[in-house]
Amino acid sequence: MRRTWARRLTGIATALAIAAGIGFVTQPTAAAAGYCSYKNDWASAEDPGGRNAVAVLYRCETTKENYDYRAFFVAEGEKLILEDRWTDGAEVSSNLFVMRNGERIDTDYFRGADSYNLGTPDGSGDIAEGLTVEFRVCAIGIQCSTAWVYGTA
Repeated sequence: MRRTWARRLTGIATALAIAAGIGFVTQPTAAAAGYCSYKNDWASAEDPGGRNAVAVLYRCETTKENYDYRAFFVAEGEKLILEDRWTDGAEVSSNLFVMRNGERIDTDYFRGADSYNLGTPDGSGDIAEGLTVEFRVCAIGIQCSTAWVYGTA
């Protein structure tokens, strides 16, 4: 008899714990917002041979056009533009690599919404035509876009 009641009480306690856990998990919070990512690249009309590229993070309940964070590579002039359109306290950032024949020849980290002119590892000027840039967008403390995107200078 005691075992039966003990099992029932254990079952009830387990059910309550599960119910409480489910209620907690479904509570919406800004930090726990689910983010989706999108990337794209396309030929630059202003820079023959160049490819512009973009990586975005957006709340999954919205659309990629309503992005919260964006990293945009502009082939003409070799710029990286970081945008942050969400006041959640997280800051936009991006790791960017300059590649030649699959080898990283330069690594840069950018933090904060701004437009950044990309230079060469030796500081002599712009990235040479035809080199690839690899990057993704991140919201510091939240997450980064799932896939890397590639542009061409």
